[in-house]
Amino acid sequence: MVDESGDASPITSFEVTAATLAEAGFFDGDDAAGQALASFKRHVCSANLRDALEHDWFPASAASDESPGYFAYLCLTLLVASSPDDGRRLGGDFHDKLRRFLNVTVGYRALPGVATKWHDLQEWLETRRSAGLPYRSLVFPAYPANWIHIGLTRKLAFPAKSDATLIRTFLTSNPNILSRPLEFIHLFQPYLANSPRASDGMRESFQEFSTARLAGDRFIAEHPFWRLANFCVAPTTDVEAATEGQIICSFDEDGVPIFRVVRADGTTPTPAPTTLSDALRVAEKEAPIRAPTLRYGMLAFEQSGYGQWRSVPGLEATAGSLRLAFAPDAHKRLRDFRGLFALSEAWYFSIKPMPAGKADELASLAGVRADKDVRLEPVSVFDGVRTGGSWLGLPPFLPRIASGSATGTVRPGREAEGDLSVVNAGGTMQLRSTRPVGGPWFVEPSEGRAWCKRLTFATAAYVHDGPRGATANFEMAVDWEGPEGTPVLAKGFSTGWSNELTGLDDLAEAVYAGGRSGWDESELTALIQSGLGPTVDPWAILRVLADASFVQPRLRPQWRGRVWTLRPPALRMAGDVAVVDGAVGTRLIAEFKEACALAGVKAFRRNSRVPLAPAVIGCAADGADLVCARLGWPILPNVARPGGRLAVKPTPLLLIGRQPASRWDWQSRRFVADGQEGKGRISLTRWSQPGARDHDIYLVSNNETGETTRLLSRAAAVVLAHGLAGAHLFAARDGLMIGLSREAHLPDALAETLRIKNASNAGVLDNIRTYVVDDDDLSWLGKIMPSLIEGLPVTDRKTGTDAVSSSRHANGRIRLAWSGGQLAAFDPGRAVFGGEQS
Repeated sequence: MVDESGDASPITSFEVTAATLAEAGFFDGDDAAGQALASFKRHVCSANLRDALEHDWFPASAASDESPGYFAYLCLTLLVASSPDDGRRLGGDFHDKLRRFLNVTVGYRALPGVATKWHDLQEWLETRRSAGLPYRSLVFPAYPANWIHIGLTRKLAFPAKSDATLIRTFLTSNPNILSRPLEFIHLFQPYLANSPRASDGMRESFQEFSTARLAGDRFIAEHPFWRLANFCVAPTTDVEAATEGQIICSFDEDGVPIFRVVRADGTTPTPAPTTLSDALRVAEKEAPIRAPTLRYGMLAFEQSGYGQWRSVPGLEATAGSLRLAFAPDAHKRLRDFRGLFALSEAWYFSIKPMPAGKADELASLAGVRADKDVRLEPVSVFDGVRTGGSWLGLPPFLPRIASGSATGTVRPGREAEGDLSVVNAGGTMQLRSTRPVGGPWFVEPSEGRAWCKRLTFATAAYVHDGPRGATANFEMAVDWEGPEGTPVLAKGFSTGWSNELTGLDDLAEAVYAGGRSGWDESELTALIQSGLGPTVDPWAILRVLADASFVQPRLRPQWRGRVWTLRPPALRMAGDVAVVDGAVGTRLIAEFKEACALAGVKAFRRNSRVPLAPAVIGCAADGADLVCARLGWPILPNVARPGGRLAVKPTPLLLIGRQPASRWDWQSRRFVADGQEGKGRISLTRWSQPGARDHDIYLVSNNETGETTRLLSRAAAVVLAHGLAGAHLFAARDGLMIGLSREAHLPDALAETLRIKNASNAGVLDNIRTYVVDDDDLSWLGKIMPSLIEGLPVTDRKTGTDAVSSSRHANGRIRLAWSGGQLAAFDPGRAVFGGEQS
């Protein structure tokens, strides 16, 4: 049957030995194999054995819909065929092996029952596969036509003990050769040809493996011959392969590539992301990168998941698009193509992925020679989102398959839901569907090497608890630390349940499904991009999910980057209603709605006026405690609306060891990565440490007074800089507050207040953050963020004494004016700075 890995490829051989019998029968101890063999003989070698093998007379109970019971007899023949020759002249003859195994004097000669039952087994498996059950097909190897008795057994028996001994001897003489498959083939071929004891199965399996590798197929790590070779290697002979490493690349919020080294066993000598140059230095000492192209000054990367790329040995080892990295000398040879790359310390890394043909062209221009000997890999399923051991079956997040084949076929298993097809996606198989997919499905290539994968899908994410592991203890990243005011009460609105879908429902489900242990920032933004398309700004959507209380950022200890964890579900009191706070998937929402109905509490689901915004879910406050008790959720108190003035949270971290990485450009309203400090009366600069060994710091400076503020929050830094500069960051229009820049985000505490009060989540309109507000909200925000919101009336921001003082100490730049019964301080050409009602 299909195993836990999902391997549903055709069966071409069987390994039946005393050891595998012990494993199948759960025998343990020093003599497990001997006990299993003795038990097998007692149960199978019965009085009717001769009738079964010679005349095809099997007990009526030997087969059923659930199990082909006669397979035990076929296992016996495989066990005999795999037994060693023990040096005797007749040791290789099956009939004599069988006689010695059964310890009988009268041997078996005509065994037509064996061949008959092999064909029965093949038909039995095919019938069940056609019914969608998780069985693998049986493919017979070629055998002479006159082998009508035990020929199939001899061909299917692999490996014999002599085969394993043969490979062990070869590997002892050639240590570490498994890391060089092509060289392995060249050396093993004559070795096998000169070995008279190799089984037919061994010779045919090696020939099939060799042909596949020489044809350029590197996705054959699961081939029976290669599995046997890796099984036979002594623990001490392949230390080099165990310590080999790969370099993994991801990207930060500014699109800057960051790198880390990962060993073959999953450990990493670079827990902090770093530059490519530094990663290569670490790899050289701690986990050598097996990439022959490095000696020519080039390293190739292929996509390995959402927002992640991994180094590969060479261009021939890739499937799909690539990113290339060049050392300075190699980069100089590219001439007209230098604009495709950006510096990562000393090495140049490609800004965008490129097709394999383009990569070949650049490698050739840079003087990189091709290397054919690459490490073998298994057929792998990547991208996609896992939930409860299944793949999430929502159409935007279906996985891809890397197998060396770009086309394939797919068939449903029993109880499969939806529709599924396979399309070519840059050299890999991309699964496609028009509606949610559920249940088991089988995927296999249209042509080429035979393999099959059984993938199980879930139409919705399974319920799970909050963050686990070290991420649960990471420090929360917050924007605000100002004084609190009055509790926030949700204003009156309909308490009906809207079934209208939002543009973020599938994305929220995927984030919930894969967020059990937290999301790496680059993976999460890549997931958003995959689900919503290339035209949507993933960082704006990420802030939407954070403002909706779905995810929360946590600072990685001691180095740059954040992990986004799911907020645990709870009910937040807000006057007459209670609003769901935290991440909830479809199944958990259904449980909440059912718990409300059983408790007699009205539930509501309310969509936002803004597109690309999650719905707000909640219930009436009366009975909320009963609903929480049944769901095991806590009840949270009312949110307190922040008061006072701008109170973004600074950081005690210093700029020591950091360099300017990007600056805020006031004309283009964005960060410019030119390595210079910000300019103007109020400047904003992002400072990074070379090697990315610590968090970025955003420095807001008043260059007239010399005052500075250091922050870790990018959003808070942009708000503070605009507040000090008196520059608009938002515009109030028709009950909405719309950002005037891609970087326009409210600090977290202010966004949470708007969400609870209006029972409406913020969203994204034309890649710009947009909040639902009313006049009361604008009045409150205008006091906290003076002159940040375009279109607001003059607000009470300073006392009259403060306004006069500002004018007196501004050397004539700030002037006083009386307008509409109000004293105000004006900066000509700029927004109102403050005033007091008469």
